[in-house]
Amino acid sequence: MACISVLWLAIASASAPAGVDSAALLADEPAPTLDAYHLFSDAGGRVANAGVTPYALNTPLFSDYAEKFRYVFLPAGTKARYCAEGVLDFPIGTALVKVFAYPSDFRKPDRNLRYIETRLLIHKPAGWVALTYVWNDAQDQATLKRAGGRTDVVFTDVKGASQHIDYHIPNVNQCKECHSLSNALTPIGRRRAI
Repeated sequence: MACISVLWLAIASASAPAGVDSAALLADEPAPTLDAYHLFSDAGGRVANAGVTPYALNTPLFSDYAEKFRYVFLPAGTKARYCAEGVLDFPIGTALVKVFAYPSDFRKPDRNLRYIETRLLIHKPAGWVALTYVWNDAQDQATLKRAGGRTDVVFTDVKGASQHIDYHIPNVNQCKECHSLSNALTPIGRRRAI
């Protein structure tokens, strides 16, 4: 399979990312809270740390109207490679980050944004690991939630009607339902820089 380096990811990881804790990402046990990885420079996970690059999908999947913010972290001096078949070939130590959030009013989507969960796919030497961190009501900490769960989400839709969703937070095994290739956990979809 022929692969080529992905330039924008190589540029994003060209210098040592200040603050991202690669050792925590590669540790045998996951951190109990998201902030331990230092992927974000603020407690609320709103500002990506140096070396953490936002990206977008060409064809994102629908997720109960949730807004999604995606980021990628590559260890310093590494790069991802594009392959003609399959997904990008990411180096060990890569973290793919996806935040799920809802504005209180979709007519003003950039205001009063409530983060629900942040999902990580971390490329470890033995393969990819999926982790879900659930945000607290104060929106200043996300805690590891292996068992998944449900949470109520209430918002006003674009037509001004009140909506209620029984939001499903997946458990570790449910991540494999979408992120599986040949029975191995893996990223899905092709990516483009934003």
